[in-house]
Amino acid sequence: QTSRDSRLETFVEHLMTATKAYERIDPYEKNPYGSLLDHANSFLQKHAGKDYETWVREVNVNTLQGNDFALIPRPNLKRRLLRYRAILYLSALDACEEQGINVQELVSLVREAVIPPLKKERAEPVFDKISETISP
Repeated sequence: QTSRDSRLETFVEHLMTATKAYERIDPYEKNPYGSLLDHANSFLQKHAGKDYETWVREVNVNTLQGNDFALIPRPNLKRRLLRYRAILYLSALDACEEQGINVQELVSLVREAVIPPLKKERAEPVFDKISETISP
């Protein structure tokens, strides 16, 4: 059994890797999100039976209130923030799952954690939506 700290540490490592990959994205490439999108799709297919684009469309951004979402008045900007955070979280969760980490346990750990700069509070709307989506 992996300890609580090492599972969370592994998630943070994958989250930082995903963040660095996101920062290198060239929007003019044919498949700009590459492996990030592959991971997000893989994770959501396994746990929710849908792909990333479908999941993002289904999230009502007007219900995202806490954290930075409270500061953003326009739905299209909220959706961009949702897309950004979701692809990073989902990619990191998928990478952790590929390493054999129990995702349900990991999600519980991450929900309780504060992980600056993305997850600055325990209640982070995007991660909470992901958690709701994959809860058994």
